[in-house]
Parts: sequence; structure tokens; C-alpha cells
Amino acid sequence: MRKLLVMSALAVLVCADSRAQELAGVNASDVRGAGIKPPAVSNNVNLGGDQTVIKELHLLARTDQSRLFTRVKTEAEFEEFSAIWEGTLAATGIKVVEKTYQNGLGQIKYATADGRVIRSFLAERVNYNALDTAGMEKLCEELIGSLKSSGLTPLVSFNIDNEALRPTFVIYYLTEPKENSAREMQLRQLTNADGIDFELLDNAVTTVKRDGPYSFLYIGKLVGLKSKICADEAAVAAKVSAYREFLNAENKEYIGHKAYKLEVPPVVEGARFDWSVDIYFFQ
Repeated sequence: MRKLLVMSALAVLVCADSRAQELAGVNASDVRGAGIKPPAVSNNVNLGGDQTVIKELHLLARTDQSRLFTRVKTEAEFEEFSAIWEGTLAATGIKVVEKTYQNGLGQIKYATADGRVIRSFLAERVNYNALDTAGMEKLCEELIGSLKSSGLTPLVSFNIDNEALRPTFVIYYLTEPKENSAREMQLRQLTNADGIDFELLDNAVTTVKRDGPYSFLYIGKLVGLKSKICADEAAVAAKVSAYREFLNAENKEYIGHKAYKLEVPPVVEGARFDWSVDIYFFQ
């Protein structure tokens, strides 16, 4: 059933390579959660009941290390961003260490009492009905619940209402920092057009949601996926062994693999490939 894999193999004469795709930041929205209501700022923020609707993309923070940052056109836009995020950090007991703006980059460095860092999850690629507000709200609550049950601390969530994205939301939360963010316990999404081997991953990470056959939500280190086509089962074993050696040399952790016999084997330069194998690992 792996037609997309076969097509990719024919196109490039090598195996398809599907990797986890993670967004480092967010893009726009409507604020709620954790009892936090950021202040209204000019015409870009509209208060509506318990929710605050933000209309501009620059008002949402991207995250890395111990900072929140945004790209802005003017210093005035950065001040709008700061008005929201300094208030949000203060409401959650997080100290602002430094605030800077230079060459279109605005950033707020912070410090938490226990050394944890803020990370975010953007839900745009998750499978849901974007026209069903109640359903989207329920999904957000489920993800927040998964964060809590995994020992991560949700801070605030934002509904996104901007033409650049379909209606969606983003969640900010605290986790323990690592020198390599790929090793951090984060809420993540793995997608693969040829399907995902859920059973292999269930034992390696905390499963949050089997989001259809091609999408997997989980909490854990960043999962990578390498797909290879092989002539026979002996070739499968050889390629898995060789790739495990590569992972070891790159200081990456092997999770497991699964081989499939192809229904329509591709023939590349006279060579027939009857098998494909998915190799999962931590980045």
C-alpha cells in the first residue's frame, strides 16, 4: 500500500526520507487559558468575553533557549508584543531578565524559578474541523490535559484567527531545558504521507493522539524517520544494520524499524525493489 514511497523512490532513485516536522514558533491569535488575560493593545487586540483576539502575527512569541522573540517592522510593534508578553510572564511568576529590539528582531529574555523553559505547540497540521469552534476547543483542552499528566506545565493558549493560517490554536508550556532542544520533553507532531508505525512509537514516547493514519501527536524527544527501499529481506537487514551504525556515530538513538512488502515493486535501472523499511530514531 506504500504507493507514495514507491513514487518517491522512482523519482529520485533513492529511498524516501520522511522526518518529523516541528515548528519553532507560532503565528497569530486569540488568548485564553490559565486565567491570563493580556492587556488590550491599540486596534490589534479585541476583547471578547473571556477571550482576547489578537489580529497581528507579530504579537505571538516564538520560543528558543530562555527567550521569547518576534519579527517586527517597527519598534512600536515590538512594544505591542512586549505589552502582552511581559504581562503574561508576570501573571505566571516568570521574571523578565532583559528586553531588546534591534534590526527588526524583538526579544524578551526570562528566568523561571526552577530553571524550566517555555516551549510551544502549534496545532495547524493536526486533523480537526477548523469550522467547529467547540471541537477545536475540546482538542485544545485534551492537549493541555496531556501536558499536565506528563508533568509539563501549561501557561497560556491562543486561538489563531489570521488569514495566513486556517483557524487553529497554539499552546505555551514549561519543560526542562536541554542543550539540544531535540532532546527535550516536548509536545510534538510526527507526520508521514506513507503512514506511521504507531506500535513502535507507543513504547518510546508518551502517546497523545493517533491523529489518523498519517499523523501522530506525542510527548517526548524529537522522533526522526528514515524510509528505505530494498530488493529483499536480506537487504532490509543489511540496510537497518548500516543505518544503526550511522545513528550511533551521530549520537542518535535507534528506536525500532518495520519492513513492508510492496504491492507494486518499483524497478529502478533494472533493479527490482520488493521491500520498504521504516527506521525510527531520536534526533
